[in-house]
Amino acid sequence: RRFLRPNVVSLNHVLRGSRGEPHAGPYGEDLVARLAHAYDLTPNAPIFAALLGCWEHGHTRGGAAQCFEILTAVMPVDVAGGGPVEPHLPCYHAVLAACVAGGRECADADDRRVVLGVARATYEMLRTRGADAGLAPDEHTYFRLLGVV
Repeated sequence: RRFLRPNVVSLNHVLRGSRGEPHAGPYGEDLVARLAHAYDLTPNAPIFAALLGCWEHGHTRGGAAQCFEILTAVMPVDVAGGGPVEPHLPCYHAVLAACVAGGRECADADDRRVVLGVARATYEMLRTRGADAGLAPDEHTYFRLLGVV
């Protein structure tokens, strides 16, 4: 019996389906790492947006900071057969949405400062690095920023 190999489309669907589940962020990271290794998948920007969505909707403390770490550390890596995987606008929006969710769950002022710092750094990264890729803040960006404050 032969099975179909997973691909980036099926991985994207699994990640999107797991959003909102407890510990969706760590699950998503593990899944992307395992499938990328086992099946030689090359994650693309929509996969990273779906992974960021797992952290955004996973209601995990520190989700906003983890989203920002993924945005800054994981995405600009060289992938097999191509150049760097650059984030697209939904990636930045997912980090800002995680800041909105994280702001609601802040236990104290220090947590709130961290979430606000992540939102500010994400916006600045979009304005600078995003501009190099032809991206610009839009009405959804500002809607999410207002939700953080």
